[in-house]
Amino acid sequence: MGRTAIVVIAAAASLSACGGKLSYTPPTSPGSPENVVTATVNGTREDVWNRFAAQLGRLYFVIGDMDRDAGIINARNRGDDPLGYIDCGQIRSRVRNIHGDRTYSFSAAVPEMQYEIMTDILYAVTRRMELDGRATIVLEEAGPDTVRVTVGTRYFVTRTMWISGVDGSRDSSSDSIGFGTGGRGRFADDGTICVATGEMERDILKLAR
Repeated sequence: MGRTAIVVIAAAASLSACGGKLSYTPPTSPGSPENVVTATVNGTREDVWNRFAAQLGRLYFVIGDMDRDAGIINARNRGDDPLGYIDCGQIRSRVRNIHGDRTYSFSAAVPEMQYEIMTDILYAVTRRMELDGRATIVLEEAGPDTVRVTVGTRYFVTRTMWISGVDGSRDSSSDSIGFGTGGRGRFADDGTICVATGEMERDILKLAR
């Protein structure tokens, strides 16, 4: 992250002056309790494999490596909207100047947000969040006509910010974190935390049924 952006965010988060206040609330979602999500479904392994191969594209997944004999599918989700799949808490920014009071309150996982923060001067911020979800799906025979489906996902979250001040100063930053199903990641510069909700794994398991 650029030096200006670090100074601006740190100052806005620590000051509670009449000009404004920036606050952050960590995720309230407990996230997924397990490192993998498992379900047992009816059908042969061949049947379940074919369902996945035909329907993963509906969830904006691109199928990567596939090993039919081992029952393993690797798929990647580069969807535009992280909301639902991750919880990164809430951001609230209040600013006050001659143009009045403005309050911005939004999910920290929202794909893109434009807002303002105030320290000694007013800054305009454009904040973008991108999610790259990489799922490993394992199919195992659990009985003559039942299959155990296990899904584990690695989440890679990239946050990009552009900041411009009314004094003409400009800066930008790009930071990334990674974590798995049942885990959490933390952006080191400002402490923003993201957790997996487990919804991606549940959406994948629905395709097997």
